[in-house]
Amino acid sequence: MKFRRILPVVLTFIIILSLIGCSTQSTVLTGEWKGTVDISAQLTQIPGLQKPPEDITFDLIFVFGDDGSFEAIIDQYSVKLMVDKLLDVVTEALSETAKEKGVSDQELRTILESAVDTDEIVASVQDSLQNGYYQYADGVIYLSAQPNPTAETAQEHLQVTVSGDTLILEQIISDSFQHEQILIGILPLTMEKQ
Repeated sequence: MKFRRILPVVLTFIIILSLIGCSTQSTVLTGEWKGTVDISAQLTQIPGLQKPPEDITFDLIFVFGDDGSFEAIIDQYSVKLMVDKLLDVVTEALSETAKEKGVSDQELRTILESAVDTDEIVASVQDSLQNGYYQYADGVIYLSAQPNPTAETAQEHLQVTVSGDTLILEQIISDSFQHEQILIGILPLTMEKQ
């Protein structure tokens, strides 16, 4: 008689434990994570610069849903600010050559601004980002266009360290050479939970 009363309690307890065990890894990531990508170091090789560029950045956001979906987003305003700073860098780099041709820095900047479509750059950066599904296990986030990605089926593997509200993106292994190239020189990338 006691067994019949205890059995439902035990089964309920086992189900709860199994659900907790299955969801712990994924719930660690659930939410929005934001990091600032600094590409300044990648621009130091531009000929004509008098000093290394600083604070050429944009914000990258990952949103991990509790349903296993994810979205990678750029903060459009931060990309527009980055483009403005890049135009300053290019103006500085071309300044001496422009002056030799009778073009002032202000005129050069105006020419550069008219040649650059900031909205197109924002769209291009956003288009390069992947959305889809994720699975997190043992310090690796597996990303795929298909649900329930595994090590074998994922298109990208992000090696990360998660500690509380900090996620450090240490390495990306991607089927898309472009994605790996975008992140060269900016890893590790520290992201904070929002």
